[in-house]
Amino acid sequence: MAFHNRHCNLLSFRIIMLFCLVDYVNMFDKIESIKFLKFTVPYPIGYKNGTYYNTCMSEKQSEAISFINSDKFGVDTWMTLTYFAQNSHDIMSTIELYGILIERLEKYNLLKSYNARDVIRLKQQIVLDVILKTQILIESTMVLIHSLSVGYHTVAKNMAFYDKNLVTSIISELVYRI
Repeated sequence: MAFHNRHCNLLSFRIIMLFCLVDYVNMFDKIESIKFLKFTVPYPIGYKNGTYYNTCMSEKQSEAISFINSDKFGVDTWMTLTYFAQNSHDIMSTIELYGILIERLEKYNLLKSYNARDVIRLKQQIVLDVILKTQILIESTMVLIHSLSVGYHTVAKNMAFYDKNLVTSIISELVYRI
């Protein structure tokens, strides 16, 4: 049951982070078009010569595609944000699956052939993996928000590879603001 409470807290954190990200993104005027595009057409239909295209789209969708293809935003930033969303979802789904696994291990006594110490170690490894995945999610979200605040052009570069110094400087900046 303790894992379930932590899982609920993680879901609360996830919802808060999504609201923070949406609030941050709403500051930009063209993002409304991109949000409309994302909810109506998850991915633009075609990609040719470095640009997205779609032959039958609304005015908002075509405006969003133009913004994605512009030098101000860029296809690399769009793809980075798209894959970040997918990877974040996958990490959270994995964490949820781990919670279900631990509950079932206890409820159905699935590891009958193992002694109690081995079962505890296995559960510890699962919880450590959850902590690691949560840390990755928090760090990458902080880097994403930082990159968006600096400018769209830095998003793909910073999200593809960032060192611990960047994360440390972001945390220091946040602590300084508080």
